[in-house]
Amino acid sequence: MTARESAGLLVNTQPGAGSSAWIGLRVRPVHPAPDRAEALSAERMWLAAQWDVQGSAVRRFEVRYTNDPDSGLVTCTLLGVAYSADATEAATAAVALRAGLLRVPPHLRAEPILDQAELHGALAPFGIAPGGIAEVRKRLTPIPGHGGTALLHPLHPSGPSWAPLWAHLAGHPQRAMVSVCLEPSRLAPAHLDWLRNLAREYARLADAGQRPGPRNPYEIHGGADPLVRQARQSYEDALRRYGDRTFRMRVSVAAEGPLPPHLSRSLADLLGGVDIPVHPAETEQAARDVRTVGRSRPQAGAPDRILADLVDLPEATAAFRLPYGAEVFGGAERPRALAVVLTALELEYQAVRKRLTDLEVARHPGGLIVETGTLPGTPWRVALAAIGPGTLNAAAVTQLISGWLEPRALFFVGVAGGLREEIALGDVVVATKIYSYEGGKETPDGFHARPEAWLASFRLQQEAGFALRGEPGIHFKPIAAGDVVLSATDSVLARRLALHYSDAVAVEMEGSGVAHAAHIAGDLPTLVIRGISDHADGDKSRTDGEGWQPRAADRAAAAALAVIAGLDPGA
Repeated sequence: MTARESAGLLVNTQPGAGSSAWIGLRVRPVHPAPDRAEALSAERMWLAAQWDVQGSAVRRFEVRYTNDPDSGLVTCTLLGVAYSADATEAATAAVALRAGLLRVPPHLRAEPILDQAELHGALAPFGIAPGGIAEVRKRLTPIPGHGGTALLHPLHPSGPSWAPLWAHLAGHPQRAMVSVCLEPSRLAPAHLDWLRNLAREYARLADAGQRPGPRNPYEIHGGADPLVRQARQSYEDALRRYGDRTFRMRVSVAAEGPLPPHLSRSLADLLGGVDIPVHPAETEQAARDVRTVGRSRPQAGAPDRILADLVDLPEATAAFRLPYGAEVFGGAERPRALAVVLTALELEYQAVRKRLTDLEVARHPGGLIVETGTLPGTPWRVALAAIGPGTLNAAAVTQLISGWLEPRALFFVGVAGGLREEIALGDVVVATKIYSYEGGKETPDGFHARPEAWLASFRLQQEAGFALRGEPGIHFKPIAAGDVVLSATDSVLARRLALHYSDAVAVEMEGSGVAHAAHIAGDLPTLVIRGISDHADGDKSRTDGEGWQPRAADRAAAAALAVIAGLDPGA
């Protein structure tokens, strides 16, 4: 594990009892807030991605809202813990949990808590008073005379806005919190069998109206009355809900003084559950669960009690609400405008990277790694990726990154070979049009070109023209792109370019892939900017030896970032 990964990790090892590792994230909503239904849908997808029971480590994560009586504001924190008999496995699982939690929906911004003192404070923000904690659980309605079974009432699948609850919390005169903890799980086989048997027995009673036979172990009596029919529906629904991926849930409301009943009751009403004050004698254990992102309610005992804290994904989404809107969260953060810069070569990448600050690494689940940095003196963040040469790479990454990061603009930046004498080494070509030169038909009469071409974004051309006005050696001209390296002026390819693409002033290998993928994306403004490092004439070793490649890459990077700096982040 690297030092960067271990930063912000609290690890506690108890001899003979295993190790726990905790992580934390600060979370804020962004402005403008999306449609609430859209935000809930995104939260559900995010929550589904957190379900993981691989390996032997037990993982839990929690959303926690804590008030500040002095400011009247509420802070939101995501906390996580991984437990394992092995300390290294616990730490590794916690780091992986943090990486998954960081991929919050677009209406939020999250950043890891790297300071251990801050993380300690987030886990235990205040002392919980005796009688100062309550839990919200699902409602169970006992069925009289039916062997201790009960009707199960699922949580509301999509309850009303939590804004009133956050307002209640913000206005509480003492420190208080609301926390919702989830543990990815699967129902134990024995409990699943119990559930199947109960569903089967209630179905038999509801259909036949019979008393149970002498071999019935559940002592269920009463025939096909309305309560039996409700029980049948309840257990058949539970079997559908909890037969596969589930979460164990703890919902706690706590305060440093006496807990006002309306706070826990309003949360119970939002969820369709019931609030249960914790007895003062049990306060310490309940408070320890909050401090440790724990869940101490036993998994053994009456199966109905097991189901009381078991939720499926819709129920988990209803209970595990992430912040939305701005009022009590101190004003929502405005998302910084994001532009993407792609390069093929490492030296091109470094020419851009050295001009950025506050670099952070982001990893797409498909494997793509980008560094995101601030363009100094601007509101822009720039996501930078080196993708290797070729049109296929360029097209695939452009399509992936446009859907993942949703940038305001995309640039492909690097070096190219010049096709005209008047385009000098070190000059920069801003591509107004990109030809794909490989399309055509080969016949006995020769090659018949079937050109494909893409025009550059008009808006970005205009911005580039304004930003680079007066700069020497800047050309706004078409370029040609394909996967064949041109290295001779008397080759078949050189003659083909001169015949069919006579206005192209440079040749490279990625622009057509980028342009085609941006075209498919629909509304992604794209611009290709190239520095001339050779003349595609077989003399590349000489020009490289003279240092033209890094100089050309540097000029192209400077030009691209000058264009980004001038863009309106709100456009």
